[in-house]
Amino acid sequence: MSRSVAVLSTILLAAAAVRAQEEEVGKPFWVSTPPGATAALQDVTTSIAAQDWNGAAKSLQTVFDRFPDAFAKSGRIGAYVGARHRALQLLAAAPQDVRDEYERLFGAPARQALFDALRGGERDALLQVVRRYEGTAAGLDAVLALADHALMRGRPAEARLLLARLSLLHPTRFSEPAVARRRALAAARDHAEGGPAPGGGEA
Repeated sequence: MSRSVAVLSTILLAAAAVRAQEEEVGKPFWVSTPPGATAALQDVTTSIAAQDWNGAAKSLQTVFDRFPDAFAKSGRIGAYVGARHRALQLLAAAPQDVRDEYERLFGAPARQALFDALRGGERDALLQVVRRYEGTAAGLDAVLALADHALMRGRPAEARLLLARLSLLHPTRFSEPAVARRRALAAARDHAEGGPAPGGGEA
């Protein structure tokens, strides 16, 4: 094959790839938007407004258990947001009475799930504890266990992201010396591998 033919073939292949990408843009895609996810989030806000702490805590757990991957309508314009992420935001911003009731209801099963995950030594089981019970004390311990696991296996960026999550639901523990040391170590190792420089108390 002559050089000119090879160059032309390369150009044609590149043009075909660009066209294929352009055709993908604008195509519809589907996300899970079960009405139950939106209803559960609405129940959280309604229960908090009525000072029904038990109802708010149970509705939050409904989202974590049944709709962790779903999207739900939020706000007046009806934008779709991740249901689990929105539930975490609501829990973080809720009155302390809601946090206390949530721990009372779900702290024990979360602790048992954490014990089983640690006994089995399975990372996926720890992830499930975080997925279902991140707002509990046991959920926090599961995040720390996952971060330690990532550091020991040379994944500092993963550990850094995990530890950063604590600032939303567990701001007091986030600033404790033991956690701060983990964050500093993860940030330093991640930076050494090309990640962003330590900041926000990580140094």
